[in-house]
Amino acid sequence: MKCPYCNSKILYKLNSGQLKCSTCKRKFSPKRIQRDRGIIALFCQDFTARETAQRLGLNYVTVKKRYEDFRKLIAQYLEDNYIGKEIVEYDEYIYLEKSKKRVDENIFDALFYSTQLYTYLPNFFSI
Repeated sequence: MKCPYCNSKILYKLNSGQLKCSTCKRKFSPKRIQRDRGIIALFCQDFTARETAQRLGLNYVTVKKRYEDFRKLIAQYLEDNYIGKEIVEYDEYIYLEKSKKRVDENIFDALFYSTQLYTYLPNFFSI
């Protein structure tokens, strides 16, 4: 195992069960790192917070907070990547609940037809 802060391999174990890095002198819990890796793995597989909590035997509130942290980090990463980049095309689509037909309309007409409005940014999530 390596230090998560400085990647040093020189660690020593404390009486509390934590590990301490001899290079940066920071303490960390290997159990917490293991727990977070499990949460991240299930988050990436699109499990809900409740399903993740049940599978890993963790508290729902703990998992929910971690999911919120992940989403904030993802949003910040995407925002940082797209600041200053010009969006060439922005298409608006609405899907009518009854007919499920795609209708290209003005946004004000879209709000009249349906309560749900879906927007699509080309190549927004391809990283």
